[in-house]
Amino acid sequence: SLKSVPLRNFFEGKETPLIINGKINKENMAKNKITINILQTEARLMGIFNLDEVNNAILEPSGMISFELKEKEKPSTKKDLGVSPNNKGLVYNLIIDGKIIKDNLCHVKKDEKWLKHELKVFGKNQKDILLLTIDGEEKITIYPK
Repeated sequence: SLKSVPLRNFFEGKETPLIINGKINKENMAKNKITINILQTEARLMGIFNLDEVNNAILEPSGMISFELKEKEKPSTKKDLGVSPNNKGLVYNLIIDGKIIKDNLCHVKKDEKWLKHELKVFGKNQKDILLLTIDGEEKITIYPK
C-alpha cells in the first residue's frame, strides 16, 4: 500500500458519496455514470427495497456501493433488546470429501480417536461425508455425500 495519500487516491481512487443525509447527489452519480436504476438495484442486493430508508450511500473505489440506513430503519440488535449475545465462535471443517482435516482437529483440541467415536455415535462412515463441521459450542453438523 502506498504511504502518500494523494498517490494512493490517484492509483486506488477514493470514495464518492451518492446519497448524503437522505438526499441523492445527482452530480456525483452523473460523474460516475451511476443511474438511478443501478443505485436501486445495488440497494436491493443489500436488502434495501426503498431508497427512502438510506441515510448515506458511498461508491467505493472498488466499484461497490456501501449503504447506511437511516437510524429509524436500522434493525434492532441483541444489545438494543437487552439480550446477551451467543457467540458460537468459528466453525471448523473436520472432514471434507471423506478426508479428515488434521490441522483443524488440532485447532479444536480434538484427535482422530474422538472424531471416529463421534462418527460412530452418529452412525456415519467417514467416506460417506461431504462435510463435517464443529462450532465453538462443539455442535457437529454433517452433510452427507
